Amino acid sequence: MAMIVKYFLPGALAFILSPTDVAGAAANCPHLVTKFEQAVASKSINAAQRAKNDIANDILCGERAKEFQAKYVEFLLVVASELTTSASERQHALAAAEDAVLFAGAWRTAAALGDVYFRLGDRAKAFAWYEKALSFMTSRPATKATESEKQTLLTKAGAAKSGSNEQVPESQWRQSLRELDGKIDGIYGPGLLREVEVLSVPLPVRFYTDEARFTSEGEAAVAELAQAA
Repeated sequence: MAMIVKYFLPGALAFILSPTDVAGAAANCPHLVTKFEQAVASKSINAAQRAKNDIANDILCGERAKEFQAKYVEFLLVVASELTTSASERQHALAAAEDAVLFAGAWRTAAALGDVYFRLGDRAKAFAWYEKALSFMTSRPATKATESEKQTLLTKAGAAKSGSNEQVPESQWRQSLRELDGKIDGIYGPGLLREVEVLSVPLPVRFYTDEARFTSEGEAAVAELAQAA
């Protein structure tokens, strides 16, 4: 009976597992960790992913799932960054890292992924992941960011957005389209346009209640918006 119940009530292990079950699971945990470490040492992405999943699905090792999820992402970013990594393997590592960060990443891992893309010269993806990191500060606030960290991330996003900021002083770097709290700054934010002086114009874009149809004021506002753009 214990062997059946343990798969459905993992939180009650201390009460339902036999001493033999507990000893077996505990003995298996170092083995799973070793498998993960060996996969990382051999730079095998697939093996590392399997080992990470085995740890997460294990009765006792599962408590360390977040720890090894973070180590897995860190490993992927290292592989993607190394000059000796082949183009196909780099793409594999980046794709796996993106999936992992989207699934359970925090702002730091999203920002680290942005850093990798920036170093690889892919400014568009770097900007996208810096922006995602800024959004995670609000939507996934488990890991707090200081005001300094937020400003640094905004600066990186601005550098990636402009595409040529490395050629001008830092004081002239364009800003991101997000505020320090990670919220969108608005479509007329300076981070969206280059070489253009933007004027902020409040526009009352209005709809009829429960309809996707503009009011007369809304139609006028849209016309004004088109003219301003």
